[in-house]
Amino acid sequence: VTLPDPNTPMRQWPTPPALRRLGELYEAKGNKTKAVEYYSRLLDLWRDADAELQPRVAKVKRRVAELVGEPKAK
Repeated sequence: VTLPDPNTPMRQWPTPPALRRLGELYEAKGNKTKAVEYYSRLLDLWRDADAELQPRVAKVKRRVAELVGEPKAK
């Protein structure tokens, strides 16, 4: 997922869903490495996301933790 100009206005809107979807697709194919790569790119992009987006961020963080084999939080 690349854009010709990283400063393209509104780039934050189409990119995160694409990164999440790529993570899901790689996960479905069993490619954990690529799934974590794309999920992590999304998390990096949304590290300071607004409060309304934080539930989505938390969900992706949980997926990454499961994929890398981290123990589940209680």
